[in-house]
Amino acid sequence: MDLNRLVDRMAPRRIILGLQPRWSSYDAEMIKKALRGFNAQIRLLDETRMRHGKFLDWQTDGRRYALTGSPNLTSAALCTSTRDGGNCELAVLAADTPPLLPEKGRITALANLAGRTIRPFESTGHTLILLGAKTDSEGLHVSLARSQPLPVVISTSPDGSPGS
Repeated sequence: MDLNRLVDRMAPRRIILGLQPRWSSYDAEMIKKALRGFNAQIRLLDETRMRHGKFLDWQTDGRRYALTGSPNLTSAALCTSTRDGGNCELAVLAADTPPLLPEKGRITALANLAGRTIRPFESTGHTLILLGAKTDSEGLHVSLARSQPLPVVISTSPDGSPGS
């Protein structure tokens, strides 16, 4: 489920997309295309701390709901089972939640959003599957499965901030 399918399915009256201008991963033209025709605006969030969490926050029939966790807004994360090649994701769906999007942040029109911080995905035909990860006193332990032999590079961040 990409952003196009999500907004088509939910048919919102209003959309506020929160982004950290330098720290968020996005493609402005794809966002504009997905939100064209909707009452949409961008809230530029401060970058004093990393807001890694992804969430959807919506209200319907007088109740507020939130989906929070690791899934990106992709078909592989939200619409496809792992058996059919989708991602294994962890998310929490909660009802009667307070609003999650920070109230602070400069509002800008969708038309003003520019730039691209993600590279286009090019499938190599190889599949690498994360089976699990844990840390202990010896370090980080990662279990991977692969469909064919291929080199694997793992990048880590000591504090979770971009570029560290």
